[in-house]
Amino acid sequence: MRSIPSISFDVNHLTLLPGLYVPAVDEVGATSVKTIDIRLCRPYADPVLTGEIAHTLEHVLATGLRRVDSGKIKVLYFGPMGCMTGFYLLLAGNFSDREAGSFIAEGTKIAAALPDVPAKNRRQCGNCETLRTMADVRPMLDRILKMAEKVVGSGTFDRYPD
Repeated sequence: MRSIPSISFDVNHLTLLPGLYVPAVDEVGATSVKTIDIRLCRPYADPVLTGEIAHTLEHVLATGLRRVDSGKIKVLYFGPMGCMTGFYLLLAGNFSDREAGSFIAEGTKIAAALPDVPAKNRRQCGNCETLRTMADVRPMLDRILKMAEKVVGSGTFDRYPD
């Protein structure tokens, strides 16, 4: 069987730790699109995210990130990885790692302050019965905030293991 090249498939998942990674930066005209790997679980060591928790985090964090008032950074996409060990976030703009970390931290704080899970109704969500509560996802939001604050402090994203 022919292997399809993929940055993600080149990462050693046996030694991968939770963190914020950048597997790709693509240029679209004069704008950079940065793919951010928000890795929440150690593959094969930690329990993976349940569908319900991933779905709820998607609603909550996508809302928080899109509410960040930034003239430099735009959210293109936020969604769970198929392996359920984290999320991919695609950001467009010309910005430093520190600025991206700050953006993620601010969006996570906004998300954590939401009183309820956004769009938790049949009109706005095609599977709202699986959404959990804010209390269920706050521990994950705390972990993401700590990871983002680490990027802000160091000025760089985590590096994938060899």
